[in-house]
Amino acid sequence: MNPLRWRKMSWAIVAWSVVMLIWIIAAANDRPSKDCKADAILSKQDCIAASDAGTAIGAGIVVFIWFLGFVVLGIIWLATRPRRCARCGERMRDRQVACKHCGYDVAAPTTP
Repeated sequence: MNPLRWRKMSWAIVAWSVVMLIWIIAAANDRPSKDCKADAILSKQDCIAASDAGTAIGAGIVVFIWFLGFVVLGIIWLATRPRRCARCGERMRDRQVACKHCGYDVAAPTTP
């Protein structure tokens, strides 16, 4: 399928995935462990470990949000797919009973 002829929901899913991927990359690159210094409470090594664990938890939450959004958008994508003619595959309107392209009558009963 030509990407320029994708449905609007296909573009929404791609945009959602790109935004979430950028968010994960930006969060991973801007982790606070770069600024850790030893103090009375934590050593530098403990500070780095704690901030990296926090970054991993945050990235996990973002991945979970990404997955939930992807599932919701995928369900909407499936629910809004266009009707197609059973014979030629051309798009049909919701209340159209015969295909304009090949003349196939969709409302006619089929025989086994």
